[in-house]
Amino acid sequence: MNLGCTADAGVPGACGDLLEALSGLSACDVGALSPREMVAALESLQRVRNALPAVEHRLLAALQRQSTPAELGDAPTWAVWLRDLLLLSSAEARRRVDHATALGPRTSLTGQPLGPELPATAAAQADGLITEAHVAVMADFAARIPDGVDPQEVAEAEANLAELAAAFTPEELRTLVAKQLYCWNQDGQFSDADRATKRGIVIGRQGADGMSRLAGWLTPAMRATWEAALKKEAAPGHNLPENPTAVGSETTEDQITADKRTPAQRHHDGLQALLSAFLASDVLGTHRGLPVKLIIRADVADLEARAGHALTSSGSMLPICDVIALLDAKQAQPYLAIFHGAKSLQLNEGRSKRIATAAQRLMLFARDGGSTRPGSTTPFDHCEVNHNIKWAAPHNGPTDIDKLSLMSGPDNRLLDKGGYTVTLGTRGIEWRPSRRNTRRRPPRNYYFNPHHILKRTDAADDTDPP
Repeated sequence: MNLGCTADAGVPGACGDLLEALSGLSACDVGALSPREMVAALESLQRVRNALPAVEHRLLAALQRQSTPAELGDAPTWAVWLRDLLLLSSAEARRRVDHATALGPRTSLTGQPLGPELPATAAAQADGLITEAHVAVMADFAARIPDGVDPQEVAEAEANLAELAAAFTPEELRTLVAKQLYCWNQDGQFSDADRATKRGIVIGRQGADGMSRLAGWLTPAMRATWEAALKKEAAPGHNLPENPTAVGSETTEDQITADKRTPAQRHHDGLQALLSAFLASDVLGTHRGLPVKLIIRADVADLEARAGHALTSSGSMLPICDVIALLDAKQAQPYLAIFHGAKSLQLNEGRSKRIATAAQRLMLFARDGGSTRPGSTTPFDHCEVNHNIKWAAPHNGPTDIDKLSLMSGPDNRLLDKGGYTVTLGTRGIEWRPSRRNTRRRPPRNYYFNPHHILKRTDAADDTDPP
């Protein structure tokens, strides 16, 4: 079967031929092959797997030149659009878009065609010689090149590493990349720009036990500040979980003797104590109309049962036992939100106010938890309050609690373009497309309210395209 792209068939025909060939391959009896033939088949399949992303890069590059994610699927970014189209994870969608930017064809400001940012890597991938993991290492290499290295030298190094990638595993390639970067800076004379690029702290996703992994790089100044702040609060005897002390207080000999924590645990507890004291000091003021404090949503039934989890305004899960501890220590001020079905008791401002009040924002957090756009994971802290009926004339939407919803800034601006209508339904905020798009999601976002969909028995209507 000829899988080439002819003028008559074009890309759709070639894709159809590829799927047909794959279907035929799936029907083959692999058990009839000899071990040598099986090995050869595995190598051939890997080469096909390696080369397919190169075609995707060209498609995405061409698509980005001719359209926008808002036009194609009412999405704020290409990564969000691709995630929703192919039902990818957010990280995978971002990775594909980033790789398409680095390895796909480009166009100059004057419209002249340009090669990829990493031409040798792109060529090796198109030939099926390197995997996506190799590409990720090369992309990391490009991001870590020290400031001031000659561009020609960079191009030669990229070509050399891309050639080596075809003969080494991604782990081995990463070692070669590290060696190349070291050769460019053997004396360790990193510039301020290099350090500024490298700095960063990342908090990983919460695990099943609620714990999160912390990783990153501290600048020299940040490290010095960290050490100065914790030299007392992370010392033995300070901030024992079972016998906490106030920040800045002195410890007794008994507290020091009773402290069996590791240095890492003492640093954790000291940092938590400092941050808690900082939040209690009120020096951070307000954010989006609310005090910069721990804002937690918990179910009264869970509090009574002393079991389950609460949701913080930043999108993290907090065990109910920790919520109760905060209440017992008088570090939390409880508020009660009462709901009738899925619709809260109204807090109405009508046309008297355009900006949502602090009370309304708290109620929206209690109702929605975070962004209401299907597929969004934006927590409450990063959300804006949207008028479901536009405030401006001639719409004259009211600032009433059942006419407001939470969403990210990009989604709010996307809504202004008319791609969706947003309303409060019987089970929460619903996004309904006003024109055909590529989304295949239910009209509601259950990310912050999974219990709604897990307990429902009438989910069939949500399986249909909105």
